[in-house]
Amino acid sequence: MTTVGPFLLALLPAAVFGVTAYLLITTLARRNAETEAGLARLASLRWRDFAHLTLDALRREGFVEANVERQPGDSDFDFVLAQNGDRWLLSCKHGTRYRLGEQTVREFATAIRMQGAQGGIIATLGHSDGFASEIAKTHNVRLLDGRRLWPMLHGVIPPDQQREVALAAERKTQRLLALTALITVGLVALAFVFASRSLGPDIDANVAPDPARPASTAASGQTEPAAHPADRDMATSRAVNGPGSGSNGTDDSTLASHGQRPPASAGSPDLPLLPPELTEQEREHRRGLAAQRVSSLEGIASSVWSTRSTLVIALSPSQAPSSNDPQHADPQDAGQSERSQGDDLFALACAELVRFEELRYSRLQIEPPAGSTRPVRWRQCQ
Repeated sequence: MTTVGPFLLALLPAAVFGVTAYLLITTLARRNAETEAGLARLASLRWRDFAHLTLDALRREGFVEANVERQPGDSDFDFVLAQNGDRWLLSCKHGTRYRLGEQTVREFATAIRMQGAQGGIIATLGHSDGFASEIAKTHNVRLLDGRRLWPMLHGVIPPDQQREVALAAERKTQRLLALTALITVGLVALAFVFASRSLGPDIDANVAPDPARPASTAASGQTEPAAHPADRDMATSRAVNGPGSGSNGTDDSTLASHGQRPPASAGSPDLPLLPPELTEQEREHRRGLAAQRVSSLEGIASSVWSTRSTLVIALSPSQAPSSNDPQHADPQDAGQSERSQGDDLFALACAELVRFEELRYSRLQIEPPAGSTRPVRWRQCQ
């Protein structure tokens, strides 16, 4: 999987949340916001204005006000209506805080029987509680609470009030969309953090290790002990047992079977960078190939990986200064010559390692030839 894959997978929940929230806000939440704003606007009217708006809405359904001499509010109802020759009663309950309960419905049903009406309508800006709806059905009472009443009254209120309600709903919708956008951005940021952590081993390969700390393993981050001399000899034997052979016996056909071009020969100026889909076996092969190239350099007896990031280089006896050499008669001159030779070998070794993208930040442990008194030297390639 390429590095883009984990980021896309991590972004998927944020994208689903953003699209779903946008659709819900622009449909359901917007409709609810308009209903709340409309009911608040109706609640600001006087009871008489609210009642006449309700009558106007019911006229669209064929109800007309009957000529009856009575006062609104008498006998638990406010208006007598007629529809297709049937007699209906209307009760208007003003205020969004009104709660329509069972007792109110029962009293209204009694008024319907006493007036000999076919049924009745209770209109309120509030809500119905308890079993009021069930009792209303048994007595042919139609309950119009705020959620049902607003769609009926929306078309009969004056145009300026309609614009006022729409503007209030739009402001609330925009606030919800802004909040959703902030949450989505936060989810995207978290997605990038988790995706970066999932790619940690590949990304950490480009970070130089701290020279002041011992080399750490790429997989667990725990310090590895330095390799035993016998182990180094065995690893050196594996590294130099032939061209195309890695430390685990992998040859160039392994990379070819995975669709990758095998590394170039020792004299090639350029090598393929580390593909992100390399297997651990292919990584070990590249490490063995790098050690083999360093071992083939003049003046180096062997090179072996003591840890994943530390290459131990043993200098050949030819690098030891001769006591009979007049050039090295002066100990100070001999020390300077040794350091110069070590620096040259260090540069050549690093030139081979940087051909491998994942090894460019390796650390070199340069061990002096056998019998030499020069100290072990450490170098960081980049």
